[in-house]
Parts: sequence; structure tokens; C-alpha cells
Amino acid sequence: MPRRPPKLLYLFADSPMDLFYRLRSGKNNKLLYFVNSYAHEALWHGFYRSWRSILREARRRNDFAAIMSRVNYYCKAPGPQQGNTRAVRDFGRHEAASVYYFDLHKAMRPFGPDTQMRYLPGDVTTVPLLPTLTKSRPIKGDNANSVLLKLNAIRHFISVRDTTPFSAKKDAAVFRGKVMDKPKRMDFFNRWFGHPLCDAGDTSRAAGHPEWKTDFMTIAQQLGYKFILAIEGNDVSSNLKWIMNSRSVAMMPEPEYETWFMEGRLRAGEHYIRLNSDFSDFEEVMEYYLTHQAEAEAIAANARRYCEEFHDRRREYIISTLTVAKYLGLLDPADYQINS
Repeated sequence: MPRRPPKLLYLFADSPMDLFYRLRSGKNNKLLYFVNSYAHEALWHGFYRSWRSILREARRRNDFAAIMSRVNYYCKAPGPQQGNTRAVRDFGRHEAASVYYFDLHKAMRPFGPDTQMRYLPGDVTTVPLLPTLTKSRPIKGDNANSVLLKLNAIRHFISVRDTTPFSAKKDAAVFRGKVMDKPKRMDFFNRWFGHPLCDAGDTSRAAGHPEWKTDFMTIAQQLGYKFILAIEGNDVSSNLKWIMNSRSVAMMPEPEYETWFMEGRLRAGEHYIRLNSDFSDFEEVMEYYLTHQAEAEAIAANARRYCEEFHDRRREYIISTLTVAKYLGLLDPADYQINS
């Protein structure tokens, strides 16, 4: 009888297969993330440039107008923070998932630990009453009080290396993810689970439809399919970013929520394949693109070009810093009142 791995390894896994999936899933390594984050936190004092220095650097760049266009997208309501605020130093790890804690503190380092702000962690699907730093917000309506930061990035921004040509992938769509208590995903499963053009499976542990339960599938395995479903769960679909970075094509209804990825700027037919909100046209859309594969491949190429916007780490940090600076009312209006 083969020996089981040490029990310590099951702190984050329920079975040998679950352990294998978590180690080889293709997702970002949380252990490395935490090691790096603790090291950065230890260097809070003395080793980080002030926001003014970063602003001067940004002004010297040829793409300053494009940078400020994104700053204006993330922060629509600048101004000094008044009332009901807390200092950065008062936000401890116990108040939110650790990844949120570290990502927030990284964004706030150029401003110092005494900076006053409002912050709402987690999957935010409504707009706060006052300007607040959040990970996500509704796309439609007045969302100016939701100021977007790149939070929980380890989950939402996954880099993939997909060398498989579109033509060599399977002629089907795939979905793996938690389904129970997520209405949009349940709608899709109720209509299309078991359809020959879709390999769909529920990986949640919650009780519900046992016939939907399937094994985990790594990102590399999912990239073997031409089409990958990106169905919103609590807020955005976390797999959308790595799908659009690949040679496969994202399929989804028009997104309802957005994050640092600016899902509100995505265009159906250019960056993703649009489905009806009730998924009623899934079969029809699949059949169309299976007979017009050049169009699907062009969408995948456009999606990869869109993702290039987020690959420059230094540029991303500059944008994050200036977004916070605008939120705090520190920027000169001349900096963000530009034609971009």
C-alpha cells in the first residue's frame, strides 16, 4: 500500500488529488507571495519612494496621458477624505484575507502609515456611500464612489504560457469552478450541463447537484479547449484574465462587475465571445464559431493585445500610486484633466 503524504500537507488540501491540483494547478504560488509580501512589509520605512517622486517620474514618461487615462478610470471622484476614515496602520491582517492586507499596504506605502482612507475588502458588488478603495465595483450606473485598486492580485492576475495553436485545441468549451450559490453559473449548468459541446464541472464542496461534481482541472488542461467559459461568481470571473492571456477564447455574457482589469472596457466580438445573459444561445454561438474559427482566433489575438496593457510592473505601480494620490486629493487637477 502506498504511503500517504504527511498530514501537514493536508492543511490546504483534502485529498492526494486535491493536493496535486493545488501544487500543479497553474495558479500563482501563495507561499512565494507571502514570503515576498512579508519581506516588503519589513522594508516599509526608508526604502520606498514618496508619491511625489513617482508623480515626477510619471510626468517624464511619453505615455503619461495614457497612464492618467487609467487613473481617471479607476478614480472618478477625487478629493480630500473627510470623516469616517482610518489610518493605514490601523488596518490589520485580522480584518481581511491576508492577500488583501498586503496588496493594500503595498499600494499605500508611498503615502505613509498615517494616511487616512476608507477601504472595503472582499468581493464588492455595490457602490459605497462615500469614496472608498475597493477591489471591484458594478460597471453600470454611478460607480464613482468605488475607487479600484489591484487587490487580491494573486488570484485574479495569473500569467500563462500557452503555446498550443488555436487550431490544435479541442472543438468544445470548458468550465471548472464553484457553482453552488452562484446564480449565473447555476443558470448555465441547469441549461447546458452534459452538452457534448461543453465540458462543465462543479468543483465546490457545497451540497447541491451531485451530478455536476467533477474533478479539478488544471489551467493547462483547460487551455486544451478552444473556448473557456468565464462566468461571474460573487463578482467578476477570476479566470477571465488568464483566458484572455492565452490562445483560447473567453465566452461570457456582458460583464456586470469590473476590477483593475477594466472589464467595463472590454468589447464583445473583439475581446470575448458574448453570450445571452440567460445563456440561451450557447449552442448557436458555439456552432457559429466552430464554423468560423478564424474569427474566434482573431478575438483571442485581440484579447492578448488588451492584456499587454497590464504586463509592465513598474507602469502598473505608477498607475496604482497615482490612483491613490488622486483619491486622496493630492494631485494637481492639471495632471488628470488631460486629453488621453
